[in-house]
Amino acid sequence: MREIDEKKLYFSSIVIVMLLFVSISTFDDYSRNLLVMEGGLVETLTAILYLSCFAYIVMQGKLAYLKKYYYLASVPVVFGLRELDFDARFTTGTVLRTSFYIKGHIPFYEKIIGVIMILFGLAIVFLIIRNHRTDFLLELKKGSARPVGVLLVIALIVTSQTLDGIGRKVASIGVKLDPVIARYCGILEETFELGISMMLTIMFICYFRHQAENSGISGIERTS
Repeated sequence: MREIDEKKLYFSSIVIVMLLFVSISTFDDYSRNLLVMEGGLVETLTAILYLSCFAYIVMQGKLAYLKKYYYLASVPVVFGLRELDFDARFTTGTVLRTSFYIKGHIPFYEKIIGVIMILFGLAIVFLIIRNHRTDFLLELKKGSARPVGVLLVIALIVTSQTLDGIGRKVASIGVKLDPVIARYCGILEETFELGISMMLTIMFICYFRHQAENSGISGIERTS
């Protein structure tokens, strides 16, 4: 029953995100820009949710969890900082673009900072795959809720990154995107990024709830 409830939470989040997308799409230009522009309400809410997720991890897992799973705890922080544009806030351009490292006017020290940031992100991905791939595959075979959340997060990340600047991307191959389609893609990107923060938060809530339930069962077994 718990697994079913957790899956319902994930899919309910998807429904909420899609309803939000449809709603924002019907707004006038001014209201829509307030919501999905850079630094708009949706982006701000996404960043707040990421940082709130990290605060929840600290409160529930405490120092023991942070020491053992620091790379997992850092995921919402990294995503939150990315949402607040920290990848470009203190540099001449965004460190996540190849052009940042090719252009000659970018200071060399900024390129070094960018490389360090990217290596840090890759290290997190490597540690997650190395330490959790076996459990992930086992739970996926069992039909557990946690891998469903992970797969949904990955799908949303890939989709939102594909939609990010889609007009610029297709223009580079000689395709001009219709402004209306580009606008809808921008709205969908922002709402999907909000969905990622919602999914991550649900994943950690379910994880710590599961840990608490297991601790309670173990305590009962020891006293019986």
